[in-house]
Amino acid sequence: MKRFENRFEEKNDDFSKKHFFVPIEEIEKNDFDLSISKYKKIEYEEPTYRKPKVILKEMKKTIKEIDKEILELEKQT
Repeated sequence: MKRFENRFEEKNDDFSKKHFFVPIEEIEKNDFDLSISKYKKIEYEEPTYRKPKVILKEMKKTIKEIDKEILELEKQT
């Protein structure tokens, strides 16, 4: 509510925020299309992946631990 009440005093040119105001001129320019995708700026972050060798090493360790647990279970039966 506060943002709406102060809409004329605030700087509203950051279209990447959760909510923002779009000038009527821009809406008119887009033939009154109110689809958010026309106005909202989406910033994508490139995902970072671990190296395959690191993943394989962790998998081998996990497999060894599982094998150990299976052996212990077999001894109990």
